[in-house]
Amino acid sequence: MIESILQHKWLFLVLGEMFFSVCIICFLTLRYWFHLNRLSFLFIVLLLLSDGWLFLLGLLDYTQTRSVSLFQIITILFILYALTIEKTRHENPAKSEDSVTGPFSKDQLLSLIRDSWGQPLLSCTK
Repeated sequence: MIESILQHKWLFLVLGEMFFSVCIICFLTLRYWFHLNRLSFLFIVLLLLSDGWLFLLGLLDYTQTRSVSLFQIITILFILYALTIEKTRHENPAKSEDSVTGPFSKDQLLSLIRDSWGQPLLSCTK
């Protein structure tokens, strides 16, 4: 079983990163858009499990090869990136929420999005 996992380690790494991206989007949407803090906690747990899975993949690869490989370096970089993203996102949520909206208030931004929701991004009419 471990050999099968290590044969497809790059696939598992990519799938793990895709899972991480989906979880971070769900977390941010639930916490800052819908203000569902308890439900967003579930996605924090899933993010930690995703990082644990990447760490386990790197550890399995190292124990099998007994040398540092490109896969392990990339895994470490992904884990460091994930940990720094989570840390900076949680240091000051009010500041990061204000920086998303920019010069618009949150209500103005929401009304702009609702008003333009079915409109084409580019118009090809002459």
